[in-house]
Amino acid sequence: MSVADLPLVCCLCPSLARPKLLATAIACWANQFYEPRRLALLVGLDDDDDTTELTTQTLVAALKAYRPLARHHGLVRVERFDPNQSLPGKYNSMASRAAFHWDVDLFAVWEDDDLYLPAHCNAIASRWQAVNRPESWWAHPHHVWSDYHGITQPQLEEAPGRFHAALAVSRTMWERLPWLNTERADFDQQFLTRLRSDRRPADYHTPGTQKPTYVFRWHTAHEHGQGSMEAPHDAGWRQQARTRLLTAARARPTQPFAISFDPAARQLLDAVGVWRQLPDSGTPCESPLPT
Repeated sequence: MSVADLPLVCCLCPSLARPKLLATAIACWANQFYEPRRLALLVGLDDDDDTTELTTQTLVAALKAYRPLARHHGLVRVERFDPNQSLPGKYNSMASRAAFHWDVDLFAVWEDDDLYLPAHCNAIASRWQAVNRPESWWAHPHHVWSDYHGITQPQLEEAPGRFHAALAVSRTMWERLPWLNTERADFDQQFLTRLRSDRRPADYHTPGTQKPTYVFRWHTAHEHGQGSMEAPHDAGWRQQARTRLLTAARARPTQPFAISFDPAARQLLDAVGVWRQLPDSGTPCESPLPT
């Protein structure tokens, strides 16, 4: 199969005022095993995210300086979006923008505070190929990793109805059933339910033989959006979370922004056994952890 015949997978990474987590999310993407000429990334910042570390110029300079990105042939974009729209609305805006720039086949959610192991995009694309590239298709795993019990003790979690960040959806499926534009705190579960009501998801992991390729991170240095959610119907959580994140970002000293895996991410990747499998260790700070 030629490179051109492989599906183009576009990862959608919304972010706000969390530069260290975004740096790790981009590093996860750049170190995917999937064919780099068929792998795109759209980072979506908000128009009012004026934190010094995340100016567009700073981000573009960091992207150019990160060695593993040299093989990705320019399939990376950093764009800004209306801060007044809901988070699922932002996902739809990002998907529309990505579809304008590239001939996307599959979208993969790429949260800035979680980890995506090197085989993640390859697993998604391979599963879609294996069932003859159906137009209306979405995938969600039966199990994921989480660090609920600590970054050195990742455990398996049952994923159905949870972990929206592990979702993949075909472009045609998204065009037919986009994210529900709601401010509700349970927008992610609503979207998974909406997709499931149309058809059952594929599991992009090979049952019984392949370990999960997604890691939910609870123990990060930044506040989770879930921390602002008081109930599933809570419509004010996003604004509360935005205010806290931006206030904290503007109060802390400015630090240089460079793409790399944060220390906790390196420990988690080592704990699930993939750290030494990365295609390119990149900068010296990303060398394998000491044994």
